[in-house]
Amino acid sequence: MRFPELRFLAFLARHLGLGVFVGWAILAGLLWLDVARLATLIGASSHAFEAVAMLAVFFAATFGGAAMGSAIMGLAESDDDGSSNDRGLRRVRLARRSDGRVVQITSD
Repeated sequence: MRFPELRFLAFLARHLGLGVFVGWAILAGLLWLDVARLATLIGASSHAFEAVAMLAVFFAATFGGAAMGSAIMGLAESDDDGSSNDRGLRRVRLARRSDGRVVQITSD
């Protein structure tokens, strides 16, 4: 049995990992270049590990969430006229019949 939800979760996990990697790379660059004397300030603190850990968590959450959000929003882009894109997607309309059944009406 195939689970489309697992494919979607793998899609989200892949983009989350990419976003976390980019966020941590940016954080490493900020600390290595000592932008705004951030590394100096953290190095002089008695809570340096906690400060770096908090920055890592927040950078991972921010960039990971942004990567997942942009990936989700880019899934099914449609043209201005409402037609679906070239990925083979089509618009589907559902209608309820008088006997209570729901039927699918495709529009081309």
